[in-house]
Amino acid sequence: MKKVILPILGLLFTLSACQVESDSVNEQEPLAAEPQPLVKGLVHAVYFDVVDSLSADELAAFAAQLKRLEQIDGVQGFQVGAYQELGDTRALSTYEWAILMTFSDSTEYRKYQQDPIHLDVKKSVGPYLAGKPASYDFMTQ
Repeated sequence: MKKVILPILGLLFTLSACQVESDSVNEQEPLAAEPQPLVKGLVHAVYFDVVDSLSADELAAFAAQLKRLEQIDGVQGFQVGAYQELGDTRALSTYEWAILMTFSDSTEYRKYQQDPIHLDVKKSVGPYLAGKPASYDFMTQ
């Protein structure tokens, strides 16, 4: 069942918020939503179980560390976020945070794994974690 849920969660994270626009404030016409394009390639999703007793400042520091990963060459479509309870009993709610990024191919992903920023972030977030992160990787179709 985990094999079905993780890809779905990954895809949900890739969906960006839609921006709505109106040509005229006074007109009563329907608003059009324009979805942002999805980045295609190798999607790398990582799920984090953080220590329950972290303060708001510690969670902000944790998120700031994760956001550093976006600076790495080859990382595309980077997103980070906290779990949102939506009442779905299938949700992986033990993971309170997740990151999602895309690479053009597995070569770029392998470079990312050895990048000094990535290695430093892994070390820096260790004290915030209650367990090992889980990851899921897939090629978009």
